[in-house]
Amino acid sequence: MTRLILGFFTAALWLPLLAYILDSTYYGEFWAFAIAFYTVPLTIFVALPAYFLVRKRISFLLCVGMGCVIGVIGAFIFFLVTNPLAAMNWAPGLISAGIMSSIVFWVIAIWKNKKLMRNKSEPK
Repeated sequence: MTRLILGFFTAALWLPLLAYILDSTYYGEFWAFAIAFYTVPLTIFVALPAYFLVRKRISFLLCVGMGCVIGVIGAFIFFLVTNPLAAMNWAPGLISAGIMSSIVFWVIAIWKNKKLMRNKSEPK
């Protein structure tokens, strides 16, 4: 359970933390909070329920696919609340961030976690 919580926490905050580290100017804090304002609700309201829907059959490809879908949902929300041209320019980055977040989640929460991974040799 601790790995799951840490996985969701890290998946939501790796991008804001990276933005803060890479932009050492005054605006680094602003961008970190702006990105976190976007990634944390997506994690809580989309990724967490999605995980609980598929937790019995979780796999790496399913996790990456869900990350892609969550990235598309995030890009669509960004399209609705901002300039459509800006949203079209940012959409590939948002989808890529969703995929990277799912990989970060997989590595921290699922990979080599015997409680969550079903052994392939065991019957279903």
